Amino acid sequence: MKNPKKILPWLPFYAYDWLSDTRYKMLTREEEGTLLRLIFIEWTQDGLPEDIKTLSSLVGLSPDKMDSVWESISVFFKNHPQFENRLSFENLWDIKQEQLAKNKANNIRAQKGAKARWGKKDASSIAQAKLKHCHTDTDTEPDIESKPEIETESDFARCLDDKSSKAPKLLPDDWQPKNPDYAAEYGLDPQGAIFEFKDWATRRGKKYTKWEQTFQHACRNWLQDHKIAKVTPTTARPQKASERVKAEGKQEEFAAYISEHFPHAKDRNAFPEYIYEAFYDPEVHNRITRVPV
Repeated sequence: MKNPKKILPWLPFYAYDWLSDTRYKMLTREEEGTLLRLIFIEWTQDGLPEDIKTLSSLVGLSPDKMDSVWESISVFFKNHPQFENRLSFENLWDIKQEQLAKNKANNIRAQKGAKARWGKKDASSIAQAKLKHCHTDTDTEPDIESKPEIETESDFARCLDDKSSKAPKLLPDDWQPKNPDYAAEYGLDPQGAIFEFKDWATRRGKKYTKWEQTFQHACRNWLQDHKIAKVTPTTARPQKASERVKAEGKQEEFAAYISEHFPHAKDRNAFPEYIYEAFYDPEVHNRITRVPV
């Protein structure tokens, strides 16, 4: 069995380079497809067998057809630099060793960082536990349409940085949202939304650390599809901050905000949603820039 640490589930493949290379353009679609399949197979193994019959079985071609295809694609293969009686595609072996070395270096840095931050011996377990905590808090499958989840990069950073956060807990029997009218902002009857949300959480035994945020996410998303009495939204503001900028005609103010706080942004026409949120919310702004508004 292969050592999992020496198997990469992905490989660096540059589509533009491949499509612009005249060597590959000269191949038929069958020859090109066979070549790509052999590259992918080699990436998961230590080279390829030299036997044409074995290669034909790997790619799903008859031996005769493989003979014909091999005449065109064999020029791309050479003797494996490490293993006898094995073939390798150009410099694929060197690329794989380079990526494995990078992965190993990244893992070592991550473990050292976790150990320095939390002061524990098993740094690898700590890092995994922290990530698991974030996913437990937000990614547990709700089984109903959509699931509550981390919506912005700042949410994820806050989840990692929240050292004082408690373990996920069941919804308390007497739980009520701090802002029950939040549901009305999205056209839902507050009492109906609260009832459906509590029923979902208790019936399915859901565990979260931030029930208020989970309720608000539900109001914006999957509760919209439930049979809850609809009401006129209490505010006409769009659901997303990016939509709010357009609706309120604040494009120029937002552009000035970007110029002041993100002067090195390359694409001034495309920003992640959390940047728009920072424009409206000083707390979000402070988290992502570390500079008070």
